[in-house]
Amino acid sequence: MGALLVVCLIFLAVLFVPESKTLRLSEAGAEYRLGSVFVLVGMFVLIIAVYLFLWTWTKFKDFAKHM
Repeated sequence: MGALLVVCLIFLAVLFVPESKTLRLSEAGAEYRLGSVFVLVGMFVLIIAVYLFLWTWTKFKDFAKHM
C-alpha cells in the first residue's frame, strides 16, 4: 500500500512542476525536463508496486487456504 501511495504522490507532484524546469546531469549539456524525470520515476515505482502487490496476494492466498 505504501508503494502505491508513493506513486500517487509522485504523479500528483508532476501536475505542479513547471514545464520550463530542467535537470542538467552533466557538463556536456544533457538537459531533461523535470516533469519527464518525475514521470519516469513514477512509472518505475508503479511497476515495483504492482509486482509487490501480486507477490503479496499470492502469499496471502497460500496462507488463506489453510484457514
